[in-house]
Amino acid sequence: MKYLLLTLLLVGCSSSQHAYKRIKTAHQEHITRIYQPAVQTQIIPKPKKHKAKFKSLVGMSCKYKKAVVVKLSKGWGEFYTCEKYKITKSYVVAAGAPGKTKTPRGTFKISWQVAKYDSKKYPSTNGRRNMDFSSFFHTGGVALHTGSIRGRSHGCVHLRKSDARYIYNNFNKGDMVIVKDK
Repeated sequence: MKYLLLTLLLVGCSSSQHAYKRIKTAHQEHITRIYQPAVQTQIIPKPKKHKAKFKSLVGMSCKYKKAVVVKLSKGWGEFYTCEKYKITKSYVVAAGAPGKTKTPRGTFKISWQVAKYDSKKYPSTNGRRNMDFSSFFHTGGVALHTGSIRGRSHGCVHLRKSDARYIYNNFNKGDMVIVKDK
């Protein structure tokens, strides 16, 4: 069978190079027919992770003498700290999702702070503390604290560890926390 196929392919070829191309093409088509899957597979793209568009506000003026301002939209947002009417720190945050775990909006005061803390309502599953450098500002345990800024919270405001530490060290009980929509 192979020899008959070769003979049929070589008939009418003007050069050996032309014959080689015809044989190679026939072989590729044969392999494609044999190994082509019967069912077409659909490629499903990976879900996109949240990427916040962030522009640093450090150095700009602020209308508050000393406050932490959080601006949110659908559980994502940014924060900035105001000290002496200037923005000293800013970055992205994650907060509670709209609905049942929505982060409360309004003007609050830091009621208490703790450096090492594990949530009583939502304890960590791996045994590590999940709310370090917490600055509590609302009843029910809502705080600014260390947490993932890639996933929404149960109502708290998640900050990078360095940002949570900065707020813990530079803001005190009674200082303002303003949470508002973008």
